[in-house]
Amino acid sequence: YTENGQFIDRAIFVAPTHDEGDKLTDAVRSKLKDFGSIKGDGQTKDVFRSWNWPKARLRDAGNYQPGMAVAFIRNMKDIAKAGETAKIIGIDNGNLLLDNGKGIYARRCAEFIEVGERRTIELCEGDLIQFNVNLRNQRIYNGNIAMVTADPGKVMMLYPDGQPRELVDMPTGYDTFKYGWVTTSYKS
Repeated sequence: YTENGQFIDRAIFVAPTHDEGDKLTDAVRSKLKDFGSIKGDGQTKDVFRSWNWPKARLRDAGNYQPGMAVAFIRNMKDIAKAGETAKIIGIDNGNLLLDNGKGIYARRCAEFIEVGERRTIELCEGDLIQFNVNLRNQRIYNGNIAMVTADPGKVMMLYPDGQPRELVDMPTGYDTFKYGWVTTSYKS
């Protein structure tokens, strides 16, 4: 089907853990660069990776530590927009103090956030990314796949069959996406 790896972008890759998925993604991207499907030197981007905590754990301020990252999965009025991230800089009386100058009460924010870590990835023309937070007004939904274009401010949204859907602006401040080459088995 992939003709000995030449059309590796036609395959679905599944790994049991994020770490194994990262290794598989690196191997896939290396092969795709060799074949020219991913072009040039990319730009680095800091993105968020969720630890997939259950809601009960998110509500307990005792589970948080400074340095952890928080991603907003829904708009939280006067705090952050969906898709944005912030770093926890302190915990005070059940409130998570964020590096954006805001604070959120842990018991009440579980429906709005995920906790995890920030990491740096390289994005090149031809890379696939997967969105993890809904932005309904831009027709971007959790699980959508897009292809990075030569214009770093634009991505080509793809239909589920991989065909181009529409060219859109990459949302400003949106950090809740990952490579779209490999998924973990809990989603499959």
